Formats: sequence, structure tokens, C-alpha cells
Amino acid sequence: MSKKVRRKKTVARKKTPSWVWAAVAGAVLIVLGGLAILFASNKSDYTPEVTGAPALKVDREEIDEGDVELGVTKRTVFRLKNVGDKTLEILEEPQVQVVEGC
Repeated sequence: MSKKVRRKKTVARKKTPSWVWAAVAGAVLIVLGGLAILFASNKSDYTPEVTGAPALKVDREEIDEGDVELGVTKRTVFRLKNVGDKTLEILEEPQVQVVEGC
């Protein structure tokens, strides 16, 4: 009895044309250029109001909640912004003064 031996056919790989690699490289450069433009445009054109020190600016000086019954909790939001060119650090808990009858 003779055995038949099957041999696998080897498929020759086709060489990728150079224009394909050029197109891939061009697409990568376009994406990287777009990302560079995006990150460059995110830089802020902020001009500090105070130079050489931090400075805190509050969006409002007073808030009038009207007549509030005893035991009712009110929530108020203040927006704080550092308008100086140095780092602002708040080291202690801020204090708020509640004035009655104003």
C-alpha cells in the first residue's frame, strides 16, 4: 500500500506597492498635523490682571436670599478665579459672614 503525501501549496506574498506606503505615511502626517493644530489652538490667550502675585477675584460681593425661615438650608455658589500670574493657594477653610437684616 502506498501512501499519498499531500504537500501544502505555498502562496507567494505579493509585495505591497510603494504608493500604498506613501499614502499611509501621508495620512499619518495629516492626523499628526491636525492634532498639533488642535493642541496649539487650546493655549489660552489669558492676560493676568495682577502680575508678580496671585490675586483672587469673586464673581459677586453679595447674595440676597431674601427672607429665609429658621432651619431652612440655602445653597449659594460663588465662582472664584485667580487673576494673578502666580499660583493661588487657599490654605485655610474660607470664612463667610452672614449679616442679618441687610
